[in-house]
Amino acid sequence: MSTTYFQQYFSEPLVDLACEAPRYASVYSPQPEVGLPRFGVSAEFLEKSESYFQKYQQYDYIFGLIERELKAFGISPQGTAIDFGCGFGNTVIPILEHFPSLRMICVDISPDLLTILNREAEKRQLKERCLAVAMDAQRDYFGESFADIVFGGAVLHHMVKPEKVIETTLKVLKPGGHAVFLEPFENGHAILRLAYEEILEKARLQKVAGPAFEFLRGLVLDIAVRTKRAQYPGFEKKWETLDDKWMFTKTYFEKIARNAGAKGVQFRPLHETAECFTKQTTMALSQYGGFKCPDALPNWAWEIIGRYDHFFSEEMKQDLLIEGSIVFTK
Repeated sequence: MSTTYFQQYFSEPLVDLACEAPRYASVYSPQPEVGLPRFGVSAEFLEKSESYFQKYQQYDYIFGLIERELKAFGISPQGTAIDFGCGFGNTVIPILEHFPSLRMICVDISPDLLTILNREAEKRQLKERCLAVAMDAQRDYFGESFADIVFGGAVLHHMVKPEKVIETTLKVLKPGGHAVFLEPFENGHAILRLAYEEILEKARLQKVAGPAFEFLRGLVLDIAVRTKRAQYPGFEKKWETLDDKWMFTKTYFEKIARNAGAKGVQFRPLHETAECFTKQTTMALSQYGGFKCPDALPNWAWEIIGRYDHFFSEEMKQDLLIEGSIVFTK
């Protein structure tokens, strides 16, 4: 598909960002976005984007999550899609590979990540079916009712105003179209915070310490800031500079869905609920902290987390989302 084909879906002319730097050739931007500062995105996603790609490229894993949700809701993507916050293409590449009749507008604020997306799509002969667009997704440059489906893989919690992205999503969707977002939720993280604070208190009483305990302390602070941000002095000035900003609730999304005129919004836990708190802690310690599990924590700490795993019924844990899918229907 040519850029001219995709232009019909935009309210502003698209400009090739080779005008900013030759390395951005074939990354486009709505004309009013050209030259604007890129707020809310760190060096990791700009000049360090190649290192980020090498560390976090997980096409098969991410598609497994997406495919599970599509099957659960009976969605078979075809036609025109938008992927908000697509980055280097963790969602775009496998979706295009698995759904050959789909064409995608791939939106991210980082032209560096989009340059990698173009490169990887070209390798797989997918580039003709996708357009890389560098823009702030919180600003709307789209037409109405042209998209069959919208994707957003772990993007809304990075936004200062995620409701703007959802409002745009519901505007661009055709009637009956769906939007699939994958996001962290306060529900399950609040339980994790209780478990970690219990562990830290026991460690204090026993006078034991170590890097894994400090890592848990950092997770507690992260959860607290993202759920009780208004209680922290000066948070409004620091808010835009944070990478991870939100942990959501069902109520938050339901309110936006009502106000934006969505037909409905549904939720599902992104992972199996069995031993969910233990699995989430293991993932955080190993993937983000670089610790070897279960050796990172003493047995008594894992026993505390395990109590929370077994305290709630399986039905209740369906509501205690740690990470979940949000599916809007227009």
